Amino acid sequence: LREPMVRDYMAAEEVAEVYKTYSYRVALILKLIEKVEGLPEDAIVTLNMLKALPPKDMRLLFKGLDALEEEGNE
Repeated sequence: LREPMVRDYMAAEEVAEVYKTYSYRVALILKLIEKVEGLPEDAIVTLNMLKALPPKDMRLLFKGLDALEEEGNE
């Protein structure tokens, strides 16, 4: 994941409404994923790919997003 920019938050809003927190954060993570081990560099991560992840992995992605957002607030 990379640090989110304003454009990423706005793009996520086009996919999921902000008040639907879980869906919005998943949409934001989709915008921030830059590379996935085992996939080609030009591979595009899809919502279905994230849906297939176990809850444990989604929690790790959410923790990563939280850390990046916290870092951006400093």
